[in-house]
Amino acid sequence: MISVFGNIPTGVYDFSNRKYGNKKSILAVAQENNDPSETLSCEIISKNFSCKIISKIFSYLNLHELGVSSSVSKRWSTFVSRPILWQSAIYREIAFSSKNWAQWDENIVKDVDFTKEHLSLPENIVEELRRSYKAFPGKRIKETHVLVKMPKGLTIKKLGELAKKYFPSNAGGYKYIWKRIVNEFGDKPADESVWLLMTTKELDGTRNKNYIQQKNIVAELAKTALVPYQVPTILEAATCILAEYSRSKKRLFSDSPWTFIRCQENIQGYQVIVGGFAPAGLLVPYNCYHYENLSVAALRKF
Repeated sequence: MISVFGNIPTGVYDFSNRKYGNKKSILAVAQENNDPSETLSCEIISKNFSCKIISKIFSYLNLHELGVSSSVSKRWSTFVSRPILWQSAIYREIAFSSKNWAQWDENIVKDVDFTKEHLSLPENIVEELRRSYKAFPGKRIKETHVLVKMPKGLTIKKLGELAKKYFPSNAGGYKYIWKRIVNEFGDKPADESVWLLMTTKELDGTRNKNYIQQKNIVAELAKTALVPYQVPTILEAATCILAEYSRSKKRLFSDSPWTFIRCQENIQGYQVIVGGFAPAGLLVPYNCYHYENLSVAALRKF
């Protein structure tokens, strides 16, 4: 007997102890099959319960448990191969979703159906997060990127207001933001709700380079990885950085060492940059720092 569910989450255990119409609970079936430990074998579950019930149980599993379950039997592997199970687990464990935004300000995601948002992730999202590129040797995408849902209507100003929850002494939420950026882009909203997948570190070889050279490095990564990577906008970069801080308190592109990433926007001949994330907050200035502090990140959207 393979006891995959011997250490199942409480929610799964509770679900397994329910009754379905005239059917007995899964744990009751296990007991009737002389399973004294009340663990759930693949044979018992597969023979006594419908695909719908089994799929419901699997929906409670985390990413590790789904991976283990896929190797139990051919039938279980078929169940676990369903994209919706992985979308749901990634949504719960990895993604910064609208549920997370609601903890900041529920009004910004008031029209979002939380019960279906995980379906907006690509069906092959687990394969994408498992991939590795030469740009990140020895690591998978899930270890080198942040996955954030950017709400429709979010602006640089609004993001700053939300950041004041963590940096109340900053007037606009940022430690510093150039006034020209606020004037030209501060009220420009995100046209749609979109998933952002951005690198958590600057790309190797992009420091001490001009913006054209950095864009070419991003383009080369996109070409070799067959992924539509691009340089992020101010809003996209700041959203990913502050979302990660909200969840983990990690300061991406911080002041130790000083690190800024260039963004797409250019004002008066200066490329806008984001970073230098210090304990007092995030900086959003123009390109006035030494080249050795300036780098670039890569971002894709879906």
